[in-house]
This record gives sequence, C-alpha cells and structure tokens, in this order.
Amino acid sequence: MKIDNDPKFWSDATVLLADEPEQTFKARFRVLPSGKTEALDMNKSKDVRQFLGEALVDVADIEDEDGNPLALQETLRDTLLGYPHYRAALLRAYAEGVTAARRGN
Repeated sequence: MKIDNDPKFWSDATVLLADEPEQTFKARFRVLPSGKTEALDMNKSKDVRQFLGEALVDVADIEDEDGNPLALQETLRDTLLGYPHYRAALLRAYAEGVTAARRGN
C-alpha cells in the first residue's frame, strides 16, 4: 500500500432544481482530513462554502451559454459555491465519491 498525502478523485455532480431537467457535470475533489472539517457545521452555508472551496479542485463537462467548455476559475467557482443547488450537487458528489473510494479500498 502507498500512502497518498493528497488524495483526489472525480465524481459526478447532479444538479437538481425544481421544474428543470437534471444536469450533470464532473467534479474533482481533494479529500480533506478530519482535522480540517471537524469544526465546520455543514448546516451553515458559510461552512459548506468553505469546505467545498478547499475540496473542489477541478470540473469538467460545464459549458457557457454558447457551448464553450468552462475551466474552473474564480468566476465559475464563485457561481458553483454561491448557489444552493450547485452546492448541494457538489456536496452529494463529494460524499458519494468518498464512500465509493472507501468501498474500493
């Protein structure tokens, strides 16, 4: 076994919004150690934004209105972390990815 001091993984993030079709994109996360997350209250949007701000390292399959692919830059990160439906999708994707990684270990 090799120890990875900075583990990362890709996971599908599905955005759910009433009266809108589901949309899915890929998110790459850094696995955060418990010491960084224990003090966070995941019922507070400020703490969720902080958590995701540290964990989210890349995205794929996100396009602008003209169909051009978007890279994870400050503007896109602010959008994804600023709206509750995107935050919820990212949080679910992180939890599912960490769980899947544990099953695979």
